[in-house]
Amino acid sequence: MVLDPVRDIIGDFGRWQCLQCLPQAISSMIFIQQVLVNKFFTYSQSFQCSQMNNHDNRTTMLDHCSLAECGTVLHDSVYFQNTIVERFDLVCELSFVPKLAQSLFFAGTLVGASMSGFVADRFGRIKVYLISMHILGLSGLAGYFSPNMYFWIAFRFSAGAAVMAMNLSANVYRTEIVSGKWASLVPSIVGGVAAQLGHIILGLLVYFIPDMKLLELGMALVTGVYILGWWFIPESPRWLIVRGRTDEASQILQRIAKINGTLANNTNGCETKQWEALLCQMEHIQAQKQAHPQISTLVTFPGVRRNFLAMNVVWICYNISYYGLIYNTPALDWSIYWVFVFPAFLTIPALFVTPQLEIRFGRKSVMFVALVISSCLALGAAAIPKQTVQWVIIALCVSATVCTFCALQVGYTYSKELYPTALRSTGLGVNSSCARIGAILAPVLALLDRFGSNWPLVAYGGANLVGAAFLVWVWPEMSGRKLPETAEECEELAQESNPWRPMNWKKTPKETGKG
Repeated sequence: MVLDPVRDIIGDFGRWQCLQCLPQAISSMIFIQQVLVNKFFTYSQSFQCSQMNNHDNRTTMLDHCSLAECGTVLHDSVYFQNTIVERFDLVCELSFVPKLAQSLFFAGTLVGASMSGFVADRFGRIKVYLISMHILGLSGLAGYFSPNMYFWIAFRFSAGAAVMAMNLSANVYRTEIVSGKWASLVPSIVGGVAAQLGHIILGLLVYFIPDMKLLELGMALVTGVYILGWWFIPESPRWLIVRGRTDEASQILQRIAKINGTLANNTNGCETKQWEALLCQMEHIQAQKQAHPQISTLVTFPGVRRNFLAMNVVWICYNISYYGLIYNTPALDWSIYWVFVFPAFLTIPALFVTPQLEIRFGRKSVMFVALVISSCLALGAAAIPKQTVQWVIIALCVSATVCTFCALQVGYTYSKELYPTALRSTGLGVNSSCARIGAILAPVLALLDRFGSNWPLVAYGGANLVGAAFLVWVWPEMSGRKLPETAEECEELAQESNPWRPMNWKKTPKETGKG
């Protein structure tokens, strides 16, 4: 059995971890709201162009953009007011700008995902987490006061980068402070369930606050509370140990152990032995770690490289499917608000069941089955003519969205566990960068409807099948196992026998690293 002194000292989950869950849950809500609110910030409604008649001073209302001059654009604000379409008159020849703004927001998330992993591994999880939250708030305030569309789009780009950096560092932090069965429960509840509650709350906000400019201001001001985080959220002890800051790590671990009461009842020198084991682990890590960990480490070892590259493909695939389905499920005659929040109501109970399935069957098995089921549902929806039972298509698409989100949520946990502590944020950052590529490709694949209305669903279902195929090569199963601290530990785990492969597969000397 592999010893984990940090786990022995602070426990799997106690009062301290519970206290940390509150700001983490709120930040999960903020993340999903920032990603989804673009749908409403850029919402296009009908408009009319008014032109003053110079002869009798009467105003003529026109519904088209063929005039060389347009006196005033009158927007239909039946649902929302002060969207960027209304604020900056993004109609006629500027009607492409709202979609461009959405794409550039996702481009910002790609930048945030690409950079935040390395920065968090180099300077700390909490520094990146809190600084990103402050940048997000400032970007929202700047967007509220933006004088034109160019400034607004630039600030949404920076908001995308900040919210992704915040989310990734928070995900890694959660993984490093809990153990055992809580390694499945905490990410699913604090990350997944909180995000879906944020999804529902956003639906209520846009219903009761239809002024999108005012909503943007409110979402920016909420982040100000995280200024308190500099005093109340400590750095990850595991990261401090790997970076050689052992004194700080010891102080934080002692404080956590005191709050959790994990060492108070130990007798017969058990407490001393645990601290000695922790010091021994610190010395071992310091002897093996590089001064400046490089991402090349993830492709140096053959087993780690296999897992890293395969997970990149998996992340691309299920993000193509998730964002494709959530933005392209047909609304028909339903309320725009119900269509928006309905998937969240179905996802919440699924996220309570998913951790139990992970504990019972393992992360990989749950991910694989969720991807295959989602693929079958999407392909089934594609096979139904839209002129017949349209509600069945909606039901299948929503169910496919729920299954894909569950796979995505498990993927966050599984991916982090495959990488060493010194490169955990970096590895997850690259995975998330690939996810942003998937998010950008999703609307592109939606253009396949020019060849047939069901072809986008075929593409989204096929993407999940490809992801499931690449997942077969990822190993080992990490449920209930100690987090690897070094690349050597990761490689040792990655070279364990993979029962998902064909029974007659034989490793080559090159793959086992013995050649």
